[in-house]
Amino acid sequence: MSAPESHSKPGRTIATEPPNAFDGESDLLTRRTVNSILVTIVLHAIALILLASIALPTNLSEEVFSLLVPAGADEPELEPSVDVVVQPEELIDGITDDAAASVDSTNIAELPTPVIADFDDQKIAAAMSLAEAESIVTTLRGDFGGRSEKGKLAAIRKFGGTANSERAVQLGLRWLASIQAKDGSWDFAEVGNVGGAGTLQNGQMGATGMALLCYLGAGHTHTSNTEYATNVASGLKYLIKNTKVISKEADLRGGATGNGGMYIQGIATIALCEAHALTRRRHEDKNLKATAQAAMRFIEAAQDKGGGWRYQPRTPGDTSVVGWQVMALKSGQAAKLRVDRDTFSKVHRFLNSVQTNNGANYGYTGQQPNRPGTTAIGLLCRMYMGWKRDRKGMPQGIAFLSKRGPARDDSYYNYYASQVLHHWGGAEWKRWNDQLRPQLVEAQVRTGPATGSWNPVDRHAGQGGRIYETALSIMTLEVYYRHLPLYRRIATSAR
Repeated sequence: MSAPESHSKPGRTIATEPPNAFDGESDLLTRRTVNSILVTIVLHAIALILLASIALPTNLSEEVFSLLVPAGADEPELEPSVDVVVQPEELIDGITDDAAASVDSTNIAELPTPVIADFDDQKIAAAMSLAEAESIVTTLRGDFGGRSEKGKLAAIRKFGGTANSERAVQLGLRWLASIQAKDGSWDFAEVGNVGGAGTLQNGQMGATGMALLCYLGAGHTHTSNTEYATNVASGLKYLIKNTKVISKEADLRGGATGNGGMYIQGIATIALCEAHALTRRRHEDKNLKATAQAAMRFIEAAQDKGGGWRYQPRTPGDTSVVGWQVMALKSGQAAKLRVDRDTFSKVHRFLNSVQTNNGANYGYTGQQPNRPGTTAIGLLCRMYMGWKRDRKGMPQGIAFLSKRGPARDDSYYNYYASQVLHHWGGAEWKRWNDQLRPQLVEAQVRTGPATGSWNPVDRHAGQGGRIYETALSIMTLEVYYRHLPLYRRIATSAR
């Protein structure tokens, strides 16, 4: 297999400041007058904000501030571009008491395991009624609000999770922790003596990214007061330490052979972005933030002129690789990092080139109908990039996935389709979940050293093996709370 091609930064157009409007000496007085007016306006605005924060109740002062500083509904906070300084030895040096105490309880799950582990379904129902769960879900903020302790229990209750599905998640996390290497990494090709190792060589960055997504999906971060905080911290350290930075772009591919390159870039970038998003409010790590931002710059620069991505940078895209890059960029937006909006316009162009039936179905590299896996990926991308429920093609695509139902030999398809139908909600989601949830729980290994993992039965699992299968299964069972439904305001109950 050939090694990944080297990455060089393409040329960029750098915006320059407009010419000064006050170049002549005759305009000096005008310049001073304008400057004086601008200073006065700024000082008055600052005074107004300070008075609002002091004199008004917290919720009202926040509303006043939001009026003074408007932001687009779906546009991230933009910050000045800074040089990327990656210092892995300084990243997440330890889990201190202060760091644990500073966790934002609205975003991070505090000790999520005991909440579910001792419960059966009847106790969950007794602890929280469906009406209470629905009320809590409507108050959760952002894409990751379901990962808080209260949010998780409410989302499990409302969207169709069970005590058994959550115990399967906990068993899976325990198995992943048992095979983590001393340097903080996971390796598709190394699963101990339990069998089912993958064939991908030098794929530690991808395996580490996938494992971290499982922990982050359940609310475990490097600053949370949970049993897996150290596992997450050491995994993030490994990603940062093995990042290759070129011209402010972070290459996370790690020298993997074969076709893993941009898959790994997308997966590892999502992990960095989610870790930053979940901790930035109370315990922001500048190196983590800078690396996540630089990783997204790499993805943007690697986009092909046709709007897609494939195994190597700037080559004609395929829908499978595109899905991971889109989710990486949307995770970056959720983390308030800078994303070039033109990148998404190009993605729509690529998806248009592979869609059929008015966007109901999506092919791999062209307009191939009746491909369930790439259809699920295409629909998920469209959802995250703004397609509404009534968009032409969306209901037909949902009906296509719902009619087909879950597969027993395609966890990759199940992973993407579960997200699409979870976002959609209603009877289609309930029917899908009622089939897939028990299927996944029953397939988990429950005896011997492989307890908590899933045997690699997916037809695409050759390179990723047991870790790949287990990570996809865990993330699929986290679907109730990992991402809140995009259409949740009008979604119906799963029960």
